[in-house]
Amino acid sequence: AALDTHKKIASAALDSHKFETAKSLEANQQALETHKKAAALELDAHKKEATAALESHKSETAKSFEANQQALEAHKKAAAADLDAHKKEAAAALESHKSETAKSFEANQQALEAHKKAAAADLDGYKKEATAALEAHKTEAAAALDTHKKEATAALESH
Repeated sequence: AALDTHKKIASAALDSHKFETAKSLEANQQALETHKKAAALELDAHKKEATAALESHKSETAKSFEANQQALEAHKKAAAADLDAHKKEAAAALESHKSETAKSFEANQQALEAHKKAAAADLDGYKKEATAALEAHKTEAAAALDTHKKEATAALESH
């Protein structure tokens, strides 16, 4: 009888323990489910935040890239315009230099031609003067010779 009582007490204690363990297990299962749900919600929130941050970063990067591309294009256009302006200035300066050189050359050519004409006229004048002087000298010499011949002939005849 004592053994039966002991078995009943032990059985009741075991049933009570099973019941408490089952309740504890159930409570732990519920806590685990609650934790899983909370963790899933938190993970989902983190995913959304990370996705939003990534999208924002992509958008900012795209805007920055676009701004840099536009700045680069503007710089290229400005540099091309500067280069074009410098080319035009250099071409104008070269044309001006060519024109001035051509004018200077033309003026020098005209001065040279004028000098040649003046020198030719001077030479022609000297030639005419020399020819006239030579002719005058020839005439004088011929007259002097003729006079001398006449004097010599007269002197011979008077002897």
